[in-house]
Amino acid sequence: MKDTFVIVNEKKVKVENKTLDLSDRIIEDIYEIEGLENLTDLKELDLHNNEITEIKGLEKLIKLEILDISVDPIGRELNNN
Repeated sequence: MKDTFVIVNEKKVKVENKTLDLSDRIIEDIYEIEGLENLTDLKELDLHNNEITEIKGLEKLIKLEILDISVDPIGRELNNN
């Protein structure tokens, strides 16, 4: 995954050590993350403190081990149940 990146809110965000940190970026929908579907070796995805309400669009991330959605509406909903 050398020099791999996604585009969020018109900014490039680099993947480092099979980890992608997209926390605090006002993301409302995972489909806003351009190029995410190509990161099939990604192991960790940090989406905490965004505005995500649904978990969709991660199907191709077959090696994903850690997904942080805390402080997102979906994360708060899951923690309350």
